[in-house]
Amino acid sequence: MKILTLLFLTLMSTHVLTGNDILDVARDSGKFKILLAAAQEAGLSSALQGAGPLTIFAPNDEAFGKLPEGTVEDLLKTENKKKLIAILKLHIIPAKFEAKDVINKELISLNGETLKAYIKGGQLYVNKAKLIANDISASNGIIHIIDRVLLPAASLNNAEKMTQIIESAINKGVPLYNHGQHQACVDVYSLALESLVLWDDNLIEAELKSSIKNSLKNTQNNHKAGKNAWVLRKLLDKVYGEINNEKQKEKMMSNFKPIIESKMPKGFPKPGPLGELVVKNYPEYRMARAESGGQNSTFMKLFFHIQKSGIGMTSPVEMTLDDKDQSRENMAFIYANKEIGELGDRGNGVNVYDMPAKTYLSLGIRGSQSKEKISDAIEEMKAYLLKNQQWQLDGEARLLGYNSPMVPQENRYWEVQLPVIGK
Repeated sequence: MKILTLLFLTLMSTHVLTGNDILDVARDSGKFKILLAAAQEAGLSSALQGAGPLTIFAPNDEAFGKLPEGTVEDLLKTENKKKLIAILKLHIIPAKFEAKDVINKELISLNGETLKAYIKGGQLYVNKAKLIANDISASNGIIHIIDRVLLPAASLNNAEKMTQIIESAINKGVPLYNHGQHQACVDVYSLALESLVLWDDNLIEAELKSSIKNSLKNTQNNHKAGKNAWVLRKLLDKVYGEINNEKQKEKMMSNFKPIIESKMPKGFPKPGPLGELVVKNYPEYRMARAESGGQNSTFMKLFFHIQKSGIGMTSPVEMTLDDKDQSRENMAFIYANKEIGELGDRGNGVNVYDMPAKTYLSLGIRGSQSKEKISDAIEEMKAYLLKNQQWQLDGEARLLGYNSPMVPQENRYWEVQLPVIGK
C-alpha cells in the first residue's frame, strides 16, 4: 500500500523549477485568490515571500467555498484579524517537506498546533484535509494543495501555543538524542526555534530572539551535532521560562506523566504513579553493574560497555542505595531481555548478573533526587510496612532513574523502592 501511495503522490506532484517565491507561484496559478486575499489582510504576504524554507498546505478557492456561508467575509473583517492569522498560520510549516516525507508524521505549524499526516484509502491527508496536488516547488519552499481549510482545534492563547511547540519539540528530541541520533535532535529543536522566532506577538525578548537567530546560524556551520543539540535545548528552556509565569507552570505540571525516553526491559511495570505508594512485581532480568566511583564516571563505564557490546539502552537505570546515608553504592544498566549479552566480568569494572524476580514497594518522586527526598520516601515506605503487616523488608533500597539530563530537572522521574516479601 505504501509503495502504491508513493507512486500516486509522484504522479500527482508538480515539480515546478522556478525562481518565483511561494506568493508568486500561488498568484500565477489563479487557484488561490481567497487565500492570497486572506494572507494580505492578515499581514502574512511578506512571510510567504521570505527566505524560507516553508511548506504551505494551501486550500484552493473551492476549499474556502466549503466553509459556511459568510465565514470568509467575516474572517476578512479587521476585528477578526487575530482569528484569521491563527487559521492561516495553521497551514504553514517552517521547513520544506515533500509529500513523501510527511507520511505518518506530525508537523509543528506556525500556529503552534501539530498537524498529523496519514494515509487513508490510498490518499494522503493532513488532519482532515486531502492533498489533491503536491510538491509544487517555489524558490523559498513548497506548496501542497488541499481540499478544505484547516481550522484550529482549540482556542489557545499565544503563550500556550508557544509552550505547545516547545514541549512537542522536547518530547520528540530527547529520545532521538538518547539513541545517538544527535543531528535528528538538532533538526527538531531548530524547527521549533524557527517557529518561535517567526512568532510576531513579542512574547520573546529581543535579546533572546537575537541569540536564537545567531545560534541557528552557527549550528548550520558547526557540524558537532551533540554540542549543537545542547545549545538549542538551552534556548528552548529559556523561551519556555520567559513565556510562562509560575501559575502557568504549576498548571502544566499538575497533570504530570513520566517521560519514557528508552525502551523498557521485558516485563517491567510502567513507571508511576507519582507520589503514591504501590507494590510492583518485577520479572527476572539481566543487568550490567559497576560500583560507584562518582555518578558520571560510573554512567560512562556502563555506557561504553553497552556501546562496545552492541546492546541497546533501556530505561530505567538502577542504583542500589546505602542504608546509612542513601548514597549510591553502584549503578546498573538493565538489558532489554535475559538472552542479550554474556554473564560475568566484562572488564573496566563492569559485571553482568542475572537477577531474580522480586516484589518492591515503590514511591515515585520528581525533580531532583536529593538525599533528603530519598530519605523521606524510604521513611514513608517503612512506616507503611509497620502498619501493613502482610509485607516485610527483604533487602536494600534502590533508586530507579528514568530520565537523562536532556529532560528538564523538574520533569525528571525517579522511583525509590524497597524490596519486600509476603509474610
